[in-house]
Amino acid sequence: MAMISDRERAALQQRQQQLIQCVFDQDSPCTTGLRVYRHSLWTNGARALSTTYPVLTRLLGNEAMAVLARTLLRQSPPSAGDWAEWGEGLIPLVDSAPELAQMDFLPDVARLEWSWHQVSRWAPLPLDPGSLNRLQECAPEDIRLQLSPAIVLLRSPFPIDAIWRAHRPVSAQHGQDHHSLDLGALSRAIAEQDDDCFLLIDQRRSRAHLQRLSGEEFQWFDDLLRGLDLAELLERHPDFNFVHWFSRAVQHQWITHLR
Repeated sequence: MAMISDRERAALQQRQQQLIQCVFDQDSPCTTGLRVYRHSLWTNGARALSTTYPVLTRLLGNEAMAVLARTLLRQSPPSAGDWAEWGEGLIPLVDSAPELAQMDFLPDVARLEWSWHQVSRWAPLPLDPGSLNRLQECAPEDIRLQLSPAIVLLRSPFPIDAIWRAHRPVSAQHGQDHHSLDLGALSRAIAEQDDDCFLLIDQRRSRAHLQRLSGEEFQWFDDLLRGLDLAELLERHPDFNFVHWFSRAVQHQWITHLR
C-alpha cells in the first residue's frame, strides 16, 4: 500500500475540516446533498437528546430541545457512531443558558437523566464471593470495598427525583397530556423540599434504579468512592450500621469485591 506524503496528509485533513465545518455551520455554503445530510444530522441529534433526556424534553418542549441539539452538535459533535454515547455536553449547555436561568433546577435534572442513561447501559459486574474472606482474614485498615461502576451519587438542593418522577414519559392518565409540563407537580415538589436531595442510582436486575439516601448514607457512599479503608469508614461513621448495609450491598451488588 502506497504511503501518503505529509503534504497529502495535510491536504486531506484540511478537506475533512472543511467538510465538517460545512455540515455543522448552517451559514456555510454547501451542496444540496450536504444540506440534506445536515438536516438529517439535526433531526438525529434532537431525537437522541429527547431519548436520553425525556424529562428535560417535557420540561422545555421539543422546539427548545431541537435548538439545544443544534447548538451542542456545533460545540461537540458525536465522536462515535452510537448516538447513545453522545449528549453529556447538554448539562453544561443548559447550566450556562441565560434563557433557562430562572429554572435553576434544570442542570441537576439533566445530570440525573444522563446518569440514569449511563447506568442503564453499563454491563453489570458480579460480586467476587472469594474476596469476602478478607473480612475474616484481614484487619479493617487493610480492607477496601470496591463499589460497582454502575453506581452514581447525586446531590441537589432541589427535589430532582420528585420532579423526574412527576414528568417521566408514561401513558396519559386522567386525560392529561403526558408530553406537557405539569406545573402543579413541579410546584409541589419544590415547595415540599426542605433539605438537600441525596440520591443513589444503581442497577437492579440489569435495570437502572433510583432511590433517596439519608445524608449519612450519602456520605458513607461518598467516602467509599474516595477509597477510604474499612477502619477509616467505621471511625468516620461510628453510628452507621455496617452489618445491615453490607447485607444490602451484597444483595444489590453495590460492591464487586473487597481488596
